Amino acid sequence: MDRATARRGRLPLSLTAAAVFVAGGATGALAWRCSASTRAVQDEHPAGPHETTSTVSAQRPDESSRSVRSTAEIVREFDGVHTPGFGLHPDEAEFDRLVKDAEEHQNRLAWELLEAHPRDHETPRLVFIRWSNLVNGMHRYDQVLEETNQVLSAPATRRLIAVAKRSRAQAAIPDFAIDDARAKEWLEAAVTADPVDVAIAGHVLEKFAELRTADPEVQRTLVKRAVAMYPPKALGERTAENWGILSVLNRLGTPLDLEFEDALGRGPWRFEPGHPLVVHIWCAGRWDLKTTEHDPDVDDISRALPVLADAGVQVVAVERFGRESGRIDALEAARARGITWPYAIEPPRSNLEQFQAGGYSSFLWVDADGRVGAWCRRLGPLLERAGVNSR
Repeated sequence: MDRATARRGRLPLSLTAAAVFVAGGATGALAWRCSASTRAVQDEHPAGPHETTSTVSAQRPDESSRSVRSTAEIVREFDGVHTPGFGLHPDEAEFDRLVKDAEEHQNRLAWELLEAHPRDHETPRLVFIRWSNLVNGMHRYDQVLEETNQVLSAPATRRLIAVAKRSRAQAAIPDFAIDDARAKEWLEAAVTADPVDVAIAGHVLEKFAELRTADPEVQRTLVKRAVAMYPPKALGERTAENWGILSVLNRLGTPLDLEFEDALGRGPWRFEPGHPLVVHIWCAGRWDLKTTEHDPDVDDISRALPVLADAGVQVVAVERFGRESGRIDALEAARARGITWPYAIEPPRSNLEQFQAGGYSSFLWVDADGRVGAWCRRLGPLLERAGVNSR
């Protein structure tokens, strides 16, 4: 999802946050996943006598205490928070400010409800959206891990525990400060959390497959496990064999066809067999980055360049959405974010569309014979799969 797409319309931020969470790594049937995961939390019944009261009490540093309000007051205010309209706020900086203010407003209200009414049937829904905002819109993984572990360390309702486990996995998977073993442990806890939410469980399985491994067999196993959980209506016209990144994995082994004029002015480029290649399928206007922010994928390449050069590995970047990528000038963004390697915008000769999944950046490993051998959304797992030590 590019930034322009994310801005269309004026939706309640709660729905926007749920859509962002669902779109975080997995692809396809976003409408079903958004409605299913949100509905599953909204349909929670009040805690029964067997469910003990949570003892969550620590406040976030920026969230001061206030007199205790009723659930109805907090939820009414929460559900009245909206995203800015795309047509009304075309300015990038102003739009980002309004979204940030709305998310922080919602986050404060969710925490207020958690502290004041931890057993209420609305609490898991609001806290889920808070944690989704913090992960997807703000990238504050540490804060989500701190808060979810706090909830999980105290008595809490069954549904609040389930939401905490799912949100903890949501934060841990993209946070590479968390080792793979711990991330996988928390993934399994999220998938098996009771009550089961197939939309979110499937999403985190697919997200792990996209971000944490470049082993095609492991990726297939994870995605097929997710697909097996979804009801038939979720697949729509897609088949289980081509769901999400399976359509990309099924094309591994295909020879790369790529030729372009370097947009940064270094002349023509074409793949020459004999040396492996990393292709960064880039989206300058990716929805989760502001124009002025560093792109972590570009930063990863920059850090790895000396090792890649020593190993004889070439690197190219290809913008997948053209010069106007999500209302961002792709060439200006490439220069501002530090791309110094060959860079293409809409190359006239390319078969890279076969390896694109969703609206996100991704990486391909092309072997010395010119065949695409692996795919991942992050560079680290791709190089590990290829046996290149970038650390």
